Amino acid sequence: MQVFTEYWKAYNDYEPDKALGFMIEEFRETQDEDVRTNIGLLETFAAKVEATAEGPPGQLENGDAQVYLKLMTVVGERRVRMVFRKVDGEWMVAFTEELVQ
Repeated sequence: MQVFTEYWKAYNDYEPDKALGFMIEEFRETQDEDVRTNIGLLETFAAKVEATAEGPPGQLENGDAQVYLKLMTVVGERRVRMVFRKVDGEWMVAFTEELVQ
């Protein structure tokens, strides 16, 4: 899924508007402040994130797709689930959550 790669590239390029542009509107409205804060912190410390999918996307019953990934940051490793939804023929980020390990 190209949106997966492009979304994390926007984080590493310190481009919050671009990262937010990969989200469906409803999710973007709830995540705007967090995305800007997180990317701002990355930029302040010249840090990058490394997102690695644990496997191929899985299809959900409602037609969405999900990916589990490992997210390496300067403070350690996190496990995250991302859900994608097709909007006007394009996959977009519909939801993300950090999973407790």
